Amino acid sequence: MTTTPASRGRTTSFYSILVTSSSRRSTVLLSFLFVLLLLLVVVPSVSSFSVGSTTKTGGSSSTTMDDHFVTVNLQNLGIVPLPPPTSPKGNYVPCIRTGNYLYLSGHLPILYSNNNNNNNKKKDNNDNDEGTGTTPTTTTTTTTPTMVKGTLGKDLTIEQGYQAAEACGIQILATLHSYLNGDWSKVKQIVKIVGFVACTDDFEDQPSVVNGVSDLMVKVFGPDIGRHARSAVGTNALPLNIATEIECIVEISDC
Repeated sequence: MTTTPASRGRTTSFYSILVTSSSRRSTVLLSFLFVLLLLLVVVPSVSSFSVGSTTKTGGSSSTTMDDHFVTVNLQNLGIVPLPPPTSPKGNYVPCIRTGNYLYLSGHLPILYSNNNNNNNKKKDNNDNDEGTGTTPTTTTTTTTPTMVKGTLGKDLTIEQGYQAAEACGIQILATLHSYLNGDWSKVKQIVKIVGFVACTDDFEDQPSVVNGVSDLMVKVFGPDIGRHARSAVGTNALPLNIATEIECIVEISDC
């Protein structure tokens, strides 16, 4: 069978179209494979580098606490050095670890002799009976400790209760500092605080009192790590006639 020049031209054009289409498909396929390779190799590497190289320091997102950030905050708040951790008053331990969580027993409101003078001076300059976080943090020393005793709604004001809860928080920090051998970078999250307030039946400001310890944790660790879940519970009596007792759960990194 013979072919005419016209038919040969049509056949050549058909093959040219097939070759061009095949080349385009190959180019698209190679481009797709290249993009897929970038997604599988490059992007995960960049993401892991970004997450691991930042820290939570009062607002930035990350996974670990900056030890220097906490130390500076403690110094600025005037609670350095921390007091020595207290000894258990019964058949229990101050702190126990399960997994990556530390469960801290109830801590007492222990003040030191110089605290009272500091707080009275600061109270004159900034009187705050609502315990909303503006009361200055107490200053710790190594002098003889005393416990805040009494009942909210009868013996103590809300501000005094706030300071008692804050003092419990300082004791919690002392226990935590001792358990972690002074390495604040191991703290990942203040998970939960439970605060008990000795009060009269008609007292309704337990949250304002427990703000003393909650505000302290945010000041020390920043809002990302320091802010926590919480319960503020009123009770008719606490051991040793203390005004407040605070327990805490803390998540830590592997160590």
